[in-house]
Amino acid sequence: MSLESEFERLNPPADTPLRTFTVSSKEVERLAFSPDGAYLAVPEERSAGIALWDIQTEQKIRTISMPGGTRSFVFSPDGRLIWVASNEGSIVAYRVADGHSVLSLVSSDLDGFSPSSLVTCAAGKRLAAVRMNGEIAKSGGYVQIWQLDTAEEICRWPVHGSGHWAVHVTLSADGMTCALADGWGDIVLRDVASGDVVQTLAPPQLSGLSWIGVQFAPDGRTMIAIDERTPYREDWSLYDIGGFIGEIHIWECKTGQLRHTFELPEHRVPSFSLSNHHLLLAVVCQNWKSTVRLWNWDTSTLIQTIAVPVRYTPASVAFSPDGKTLAVGHESGKVTFWRVV
Repeated sequence: MSLESEFERLNPPADTPLRTFTVSSKEVERLAFSPDGAYLAVPEERSAGIALWDIQTEQKIRTISMPGGTRSFVFSPDGRLIWVASNEGSIVAYRVADGHSVLSLVSSDLDGFSPSSLVTCAAGKRLAAVRMNGEIAKSGGYVQIWQLDTAEEICRWPVHGSGHWAVHVTLSADGMTCALADGWGDIVLRDVASGDVVQTLAPPQLSGLSWIGVQFAPDGRTMIAIDERTPYREDWSLYDIGGFIGEIHIWECKTGQLRHTFELPEHRVPSFSLSNHHLLLAVVCQNWKSTVRLWNWDTSTLIQTIAVPVRYTPASVAFSPDGKTLAVGHESGKVTFWRVV
């Protein structure tokens, strides 16, 4: 049997996407729909910034250069602006219509602290950013909350890393509550106005845990968090990639009660997305045969499994604003679009 035949035997035909186009020669590690669903934002390799693609025409309509490269980007809820965080420390808003910068959020006392994560609240009034000191999370950093209509920083808290693990932040829809997952393991919810801790969400096991992300569910009462846990052998050596365990945790925010935890043994989980219109959670699951899986997060029921072409290892995922389409970014530089059942 030829190598090609053996490859096809071990990797049966994948599902067929609605459309596929190439946006980069490198991994599409992040992507975001504009609120009207017309455009897709992805990292742009040549300018080290971001590129905006018209989804219907499959054409790049605009490039926003970002000296030093970009770590995160997010559309404003009205779709007029896209906020971009650079590796050099700036957080800048650009007009989607013409690509011109219109506002910059400055933290002169945090030189050397690069913003690694950006989120806005659905109301559009506030933006949260994580700034870490250099590349190593254990150096520490801060989470900042900005009032966008005045461009003022309204609060700041220290955050802690652990090794090279990332720190993640999210805002409630009204911008009144901030949730932070850092290297210490717990997820801490704070009241933005007072800065007080209002709840602490503890995962069932801390050993080997690395947060992938946290997000408030659309109901505003539920917190969903994804982590990768790396078990250790008795001699403390790491397992290989097959030893990774992806975990999905769902909490009640008010009581702090853990409702569900379910595992994805032998899977890495680099990205996830929540639908704003359905009780759906999409998770990228990487192993020898990668898939994207959709769950009803309220019941922890698996709804749909998308078998991604094996040569297009998935790296990122995002629901369209209407919840009917799923965009998947791949390590090959392609983006595929899938119909949600």
